[in-house]
This record gives sequence, structure tokens and C-alpha cells, in this order.
Amino acid sequence: PMLTAHERANVSSLSKSNDIPTLISAILKDTSHLAMEAAIARLNEILYQEPGKRSSMREIYATPSGRVSGVSAMCLCLNQGTPQAQHNAAAAICTALLDDHNDSHVSQSDVEVMVAAVVMGTPPTQLHAAAALANLCCSHHPNRDKVHKAGGIGALAALLSTCAMHSHIIHTAILEAASALRNACIAHPGNRQALFHANAVPPLVKVLLDESQVAASLRERQVAIHENVAGALRNACNQHNGNSMLFAKADGVSLAM
Repeated sequence: PMLTAHERANVSSLSKSNDIPTLISAILKDTSHLAMEAAIARLNEILYQEPGKRSSMREIYATPSGRVSGVSAMCLCLNQGTPQAQHNAAAAICTALLDDHNDSHVSQSDVEVMVAAVVMGTPPTQLHAAAALANLCCSHHPNRDKVHKAGGIGALAALLSTCAMHSHIIHTAILEAASALRNACIAHPGNRQALFHANAVPPLVKVLLDESQVAASLRERQVAIHENVAGALRNACNQHNGNSMLFAKADGVSLAM
């Protein structure tokens, strides 16, 4: 539908705003999808360009959905927004979680939304949602429990398996999925067992076997993929006979040698 002059001005204002409470409120208003998209895109820019403002995402804001933290507001946008808004919400959540102090302000329902985005999001949204889960599990053990409870390991393993079948792995979410699995399995027997049930070890080994040549500009990402896949395999097989047997069966031992 055509926007009124007032609505166009509002969208333009949101796309340039530096007022975080205004942006948080706007991403949860369903009166204008364009305003929502402009607000979450701007919020993502601020969090990426100004690391000091990431701490504001653990503050509580008054929104159309009630009083919620900035992280939870972005998760609501990820759950309810347009595909474009969901993409930017996932990216903003991922960036916000680079601040380790935000980890303890993520609720179980927030994690469930991130996991759902890994399953049902567009490819860019899946990539950022997986990266958000990787950041979430990096150093906060209770969040690994939340990912386990939300079925996150199965979702990440399914994404990884889909990416591993792609003819151009380098352009998929394989790095982000592998990083999330690596971090989720640190000192967490339950997630290692979930990874075993998801049969994720063979596709991880398959990624290491891939010797596709990539452009020089992509070599750093290729190295990161191999490092994170190897880390995921290490953590998955640590004190878990089932995953270790799958690793051997997939010819991972000779590959490692």
C-alpha cells in the first residue's frame, strides 16, 4: 500500500535515529512493516558500529508487547517480523551477544525463537541465527542447557547437513552452524548425546574432506570453517564413545592423521 507523507517521514526518521528506546518500540509495532524494517535495520547498524551500546540490550524497555529487555524485543521481532526484519533481527541479536554480559539476560523463550529461525528462516536469517547461538554458548554454560532444551542441537545439525550437501559450501551457513555446535558441546554431555542422535559427525567429517578451491578473498573463511568443524568434532567426541565410533566409521581418523 501507498504510504502517507507522515508514514514516509516516520520510516525516514527511524532509519537515521540514534534513540534506542524509540527503535526498540518501533520493531514491535505491527502498524507498518516498513517502519519495523527500518527500525531493526538501524538498530543492527548501531550495535555493529558502536560496541559500547550493546550493553543497552540488557536494559528493560516499554514496548507494545510489554516491558521486555532489548534482547527479548529483538527476539520477538525475529519471531513476528517480515522476512527482511527477521534477517536484520537475527544479525542484531548475534551482534548484541558479542557482549558476554548479555548472555545471562537471554530467556528460554528467546533461545527457542533463535532455534526456530535456524529451522525455518531464510538462508541469511539461518546464518545469523546460528551465529547468535554460537555466541550465546561460547562462555555461558546455562545457555547450553537452554539450547539443549530447545532442541537446538538437532536444528543446527540439520542445517549443517543441508549446507554440507551444497555444491559451494563456502557460501552457506556451515561456519556458523559448526561454531554453534562446537560451543554447545563444550563440557555438555547432553548436547554431545543430542549430536550423536542427530548423526551430525559424518557431515562434519565430509566438510573436512572438501578440497574445493576458493577465491583468495574467501580463503580466510575456508580456514575458519575447517577450524570450527574440527573443534566441533573434538568436543563431540570428547568422552563420548558413540560419536568417536561415528568419527572412525566416517574415516575421520585417517583424515586427522
